Order: sequence, then structure tokens, then C-alpha cells
Amino acid sequence: MLGLYVAAPLKRKWSQELFDDETGEVISVDRSELIAAAGTKIDDDLLTRIQFHLQAGDITCVEVTNQLRLGEERAAYGLIPWSVTALIGKKRRKLLLYADSARMALDVAKDWIELNCSGPFHIVGLKMFDHCVFIKEPQKEVDPNESAEEQDGEAPEFYKVEVALRYRDTGTTRNDTFVLLTKDVDTAATAIHDWIVHDVRNNPDLDDAQKAAALDFDLTVISGVTIPCYGFIEREFSEVYYAHRPNGLE
Repeated sequence: MLGLYVAAPLKRKWSQELFDDETGEVISVDRSELIAAAGTKIDDDLLTRIQFHLQAGDITCVEVTNQLRLGEERAAYGLIPWSVTALIGKKRRKLLLYADSARMALDVAKDWIELNCSGPFHIVGLKMFDHCVFIKEPQKEVDPNESAEEQDGEAPEFYKVEVALRYRDTGTTRNDTFVLLTKDVDTAATAIHDWIVHDVRNNPDLDDAQKAAALDFDLTVISGVTIPCYGFIEREFSEVYYAHRPNGLE
């Protein structure tokens, strides 16, 4: 390894037992320390330290390369919208989803397609989508007294709707964009209003006064257009996938 470069951040890891005063129990806490950053050249001193920690069991492997690589891939802060286009069978399908990087967007799309579609597919397009919120409109209960034609109504489409929220207590206004499957802009506006109300009421970071102020708003639709979209993968899918994926970016 002498003279080579560290290919990935090299950390030693160990467990430390601490006494919990509240429970009276001994708990184990995982610790880590950076030994060498990616791109560090392995000299005699670093090699000696690596050998020491390998023998101690603090590290189990060391990734090295003969090329100096100083770039470091990083994920975004939190999940953001992405658009992935896949050729499923003979049809191009656009999926909207949440991910923290292009790598995760591809992994989530691949995972979802494997679970929900049959046959071969190819990922043919990927890009960051406009900042927005994907929401799922609650399904309307079927009225047994309605005819089949009345129940069918208009076929729902994916709409991208920009709205302005004006808060009455302060007079401030903010714009938000939403994507949802619905039959028209008016129905979308109602679904967006209900989603905002539900989101505020279930926000644990707001007290009652803050919730009351956040719920006292007027909603105005600025624009609403249909967009080509096969479906959107809900945020919960990405959150669970992210939590359990084995090779997440740090």
C-alpha cells in the first residue's frame, strides 16, 4: 500500500460502553474517527497507523488506488424531486420520485419498477425535477345511487399546480408547487388545501398558536397544467428505501 492513495474516507470504528444515569443501565455507543481522507497518499507513518488499527480490529479493509482522486461525491441535504424516464416494454414511462442524489433516484426507480411492472425495462432519462410536493388525492367514495357514467366522470391526469398562500395574520405570501393526479384544477386546489391543513395539524414542531396562524390562509391558484407522467413514487417509499439501502452516500 505504500505510495498508493486512499480511495475512500478511512475511518476506525469501535463501541464504547456508557452508564445511563436515568435508566441505570450500561448502553453501547458506536464511535468513529477519521484516519485519512480520500486522496491521502500513504506514507510510512500512515501505513504504520493503518497496520496498527487492522491488527486491533478497528478497521477491516482499506480501499486504495494508484490514482489521485480528490473529488468526493455528496448527496443532497434531504430528499428532493427527480424525474426518471424508463422504457418499459415498448413504452416510455416517466416517473416522479424523491431522492437525495442521481444514484439514489436510479436505485429507487429500478426498485419500484421491479415491484410494480413486468418484463424488461431500461432507464433512458434522469433529471432533477422542479421543486414541488407530490401529493396523493384521497379516493372519492363511490355513491351507489350514481350511474356508471357519473362515477367514471373525467379520466384523472397528472397536474402541476402552482399556488399562492396568503397568511391573514401577517399578510405575507409564499408560492408552492404541487403535483397530483386529479381531474381538473379546481379539484386539485381543494386537494392541495386539504393536504396543507392536514400537514399543519400533524406537525409536531408547531404549538397550538403557531398552528392556528398557519391554518389562517387564503389559497389562490396561479397556474395549473397537465404534465406527461406515468406515476409518482410516494415519499414514504423513498424514505424506507433510503433507511435500508446498504451503500448510502455519506
